[in-house]
Amino acid sequence: MNSPILSPEAAELSPDKHKVLSLGWMEMDTETIKGDNSSVAINECIRKLSSRMQDPQQMNDQIQILTFEGTYLRLHDPDTWAIMFKQNILSIRRWGVGSDDVRDFAFVAKQKQTSTYRCYVLRCQVPASVVAVQMKNICAQAALRKKERGMTDPDSPASPLSPLSTPTTPPDVEEPKRFETLYLGYIRVEKEKGTDIIQAAIEKLESSNQTNWESVCMEVHVSTINLMKTADRTLLAEHRVRYLSFLALGKNENCLGYIVHGGPKIFYCHVYQSESTCADMARAIQNACNERFKLLLAIQEEKKKSQKTESPGIFSFFKKLKRKSPESERKAAIAT
Repeated sequence: MNSPILSPEAAELSPDKHKVLSLGWMEMDTETIKGDNSSVAINECIRKLSSRMQDPQQMNDQIQILTFEGTYLRLHDPDTWAIMFKQNILSIRRWGVGSDDVRDFAFVAKQKQTSTYRCYVLRCQVPASVVAVQMKNICAQAALRKKERGMTDPDSPASPLSPLSTPTTPPDVEEPKRFETLYLGYIRVEKEKGTDIIQAAIEKLESSNQTNWESVCMEVHVSTINLMKTADRTLLAEHRVRYLSFLALGKNENCLGYIVHGGPKIFYCHVYQSESTCADMARAIQNACNERFKLLLAIQEEKKKSQKTESPGIFSFFKKLKRKSPESERKAAIAT
């Protein structure tokens, strides 16, 4: 159930302040946080806490205002503005967006008193990816300042540009590729790959209500695909490249779709339309996937050297991709 205060009709705040519903916290063990399956554990924490939600009237007492001040995340009482909770962002080990509800945001921080970890979950009025991007930018700026001063901190959080991913992932070093396009939306699909799956999704969204379509600027980075409203450049969505499983053009090249993992056996197809062709956009996304693949291979080699063991999970997926030649990968990924 949704709290009335988090409904679309709720009064808007400035871009750096967000109404959130505190869903509580759960303790997590150190090995889980540091392991390769930390994102799975955090998503499970989100599911458990969101399932405990009370009725809307009772939940109104848990509504707070989330702000970012310096390197601190703060939760304020909406009436008195008193600080109910604060957390140094630089001490947060992991954060991420829920796979079941795009408004769910979670972060994991170490408790100084007990040296244990807690996973806090918030349900945001805005898409949680907006909050994640703000945290990412704060960490990126802090990391840059430390680098300029020649400082290193072994207890620093996960890479600011890759929450819930390997801590050694560096930030993007190249300028992102930008495309003005029309975002038709997304629908859930049954499979993680297939040109026919994407083309069927494109046809369905092309016949949908055009008032829901949004003019956006797409920024393609090595690690993310960011969608920003053309009108005011506010962030509409952020898709992690690591979760893209398939990419294809429509029957006409003016449409493009890609499939994103949304959780265990959950897949969404996002669709775009351009006036002429989406071929350049498709190539940029494919290049980002290739660069991400190379980066993960480098990380895997680094782990082998330090641990002499091979980590499971996403690396096993990319090993399958490695067996394919670049030409076959291009044909499989992009249908022209």
